[in-house]
Amino acid sequence: MMSSMSRGRFSAILATSLVFALMLAAVPASGATAPVARTRSAAPGVRVAPERTTASGIRPLAADDDMPGVPITPSPITGTLNAASDVDDVFAVELADGDTLSATISGPAGTNFDLFLYPPGASTVASVAPVASNADLRDFVYPYTLDFRVDAAGGYTPGTYYLDAWSGGTSGTYAITWRIIPADNNNDIAFAQPIPASPFVGWNSFAVNGGILDVSPGSGDYWTSSFPDVFVDGFDVYSVDLAEGDQFTATVKSTDKDLDMELLLYPPHASMVDTDGIVQYEDAWASASDLTKIGLPETVHFIVPPGGRGTYYLSAEAWRGNGDYSLTWAVNKDNLVRMQGASRYSTGLSIVRGTTYQSQYAIIASGANYPDALSAAGVAGAYEAPLLLTNPKTLLDDLKVQLVELGVTDVIVIGGTAAVSGGVFTALEDMGFDSVERLAGTDRYATSAKCAARVAQITGTVDGAFVVRGDSFPDALAVAPFAYTQAMPVLLTRPTSLPGSIASFLDVNNVPNVYIAGGTNVVSSGVAGSLDRLNGGATVVERIAGSDRYHTARKVADFGVAKGWGTYAFVGVATGANFPDALAGGVACGRMGGVLLLTKPSALSSWCGGAIGANAGTVDRVAVFGSSSAVSAGVYNSINAILP
Repeated sequence: MMSSMSRGRFSAILATSLVFALMLAAVPASGATAPVARTRSAAPGVRVAPERTTASGIRPLAADDDMPGVPITPSPITGTLNAASDVDDVFAVELADGDTLSATISGPAGTNFDLFLYPPGASTVASVAPVASNADLRDFVYPYTLDFRVDAAGGYTPGTYYLDAWSGGTSGTYAITWRIIPADNNNDIAFAQPIPASPFVGWNSFAVNGGILDVSPGSGDYWTSSFPDVFVDGFDVYSVDLAEGDQFTATVKSTDKDLDMELLLYPPHASMVDTDGIVQYEDAWASASDLTKIGLPETVHFIVPPGGRGTYYLSAEAWRGNGDYSLTWAVNKDNLVRMQGASRYSTGLSIVRGTTYQSQYAIIASGANYPDALSAAGVAGAYEAPLLLTNPKTLLDDLKVQLVELGVTDVIVIGGTAAVSGGVFTALEDMGFDSVERLAGTDRYATSAKCAARVAQITGTVDGAFVVRGDSFPDALAVAPFAYTQAMPVLLTRPTSLPGSIASFLDVNNVPNVYIAGGTNVVSSGVAGSLDRLNGGATVVERIAGSDRYHTARKVADFGVAKGWGTYAFVGVATGANFPDALAGGVACGRMGGVLLLTKPSALSSWCGGAIGANAGTVDRVAVFGSSSAVSAGVYNSINAILP
């Protein structure tokens, strides 16, 4: 093991073995590595390792003043130390291989008592280096804690160790609590234990034998040590078998105020948990919603996507302090779920994670505007790829991570540099994918035509196309699931005139069927007439329209189901007041073979509720896209009341 190891990270592994590479020969591996996504904020302060001074020699040594000390007595222990005449109290403690000694010391205000641990065979406290001390993150606030694990393979042999309470140049009464924690032997995926019945308790420590945590600027939060690095008990890994559609939720809590933990869920093809700062294909797929937040409780939530059935691994990890924790978990198949994040981008990633297990291709469009993402639905269908939304100016770390975790090797960016900047494109290229390309035209309409041409290139023939208004989003959103399942282009038009690039595509490709989404106030009868005259008048034009955006979405859903393009088994629900969640959600509904409905943010649309109610016997799952600020808890509860 390396002599120092970073502990601030989202998820990673130390190395990818040749054996594992061969195991993955049939599994798409990512063509890229990405920098770590999220890191812990640095601790506000750090206790440096206490520096021993020699005993004063004023009085004859007592039995507990040096090795071999006195046998340790049951916890708690109290005693007195004097800076001038009694600087050490030494206790002998027997430790077996795998045992962890956890001890704390407290004292009155103004004192600075410390704990040291010396190895078997040590002769005096002054001549032998300790294997552990209570240096930690408490910044001189009692209690101070020492954690140490016996690991024969790591150079720490079983035997009689010596726990030394040292005065630190101060005098007074101290109190020591201590316990020996047997080895749990579940510190990595290879040693994962079946997850115990909920709730259960465990113990974690963010410590390295002999280590001192350096959080100085630029240190990257490294444990440093002159001894072999042996993590005391930073990882408890549990296995859990999950099926497609399962919702897995786990929450960790603790009454130990200094303990901070994270929960990370690793996929079936993962081989190890660790922290080298590089995100790879087998790294954790789900974590607490905010890894930068210090404190408990923390909750991880994961919905198993199609193709994702298997044994997953929950890693309960100490990121600061130590102590006992309580972990509760559940697996259910509720027919109503919410896919959400802290922003439109993280919501989009949550939607993709719940509907996509792995993909060779990824389609990326701006999440700041809707036109290019509307056109992307058909491209996504042609490549059987997810749609991921990006910040137009910055390639966010979360997006980088998800691209790697999905095993993506080829990326297609939709839109010009005004939509997705050159900086984002270059950042994607720098990730080392097999290919990164851009589909773009001079404006949104030309970009739409470019996307349609790519669909035609991939599929060979285009049997139909959707035509939607390009300067407004509501009526266009609901066509995405069917554009995906049918690999059907979504073509943007001006409300009163058909762009030449769109007409040319339909004519050149002899598209026989065109479906307009929205009424004549959205896409005029003049545009419909222009479409009708294409291909020598052979093009059949159908309009799908309702009284408002919510009604139109219902009409589109029913139309597509009647055509056999999808079913009501999976229903996505998004706000009709804004576009981001529906953009990613529409393609996700297509991947699930379902439909997309729109609702008002604070009251369930009658058209949405009516569609769910009319098809309740068919519905397996309703996924609400976005947080409660996008689709309120009241709407969520109203949907729940409709479902059987």
